[in-house]
Amino acid sequence: MSPTDVKQTIAISSTDTLQKYIGTVATDIGVARIKAVQAQSSAADASVKIYNATDATTASTLVFEAKWATAANESFTFYLPPRGIYCSTAMHAVLSNCDFLVVTFD
Repeated sequence: MSPTDVKQTIAISSTDTLQKYIGTVATDIGVARIKAVQAQSSAADASVKIYNATDATTASTLVFEAKWATAANESFTFYLPPRGIYCSTAMHAVLSNCDFLVVTFD
């Protein structure tokens, strides 16, 4: 089996900048390629928006948006093509009606 650089973010349950652990310290993720997105709804009409930004969210920095669910507890998984979505600054996620979000990245 060949080594991989793919990692998973720390799960979030509200709008926040995505982080990873370095040792035992949660640290904001800088440059990354989004490979997959997984989330679960807390109600109907859940949504996730991911921005190439640290906190300021404008339409020009939006790189991913998904809407799903007709009720609570519906899962959402989306796999991206091999090159993924490139984020040069950070990954800031805005959640609505969403219990949690986890992003796979490299």
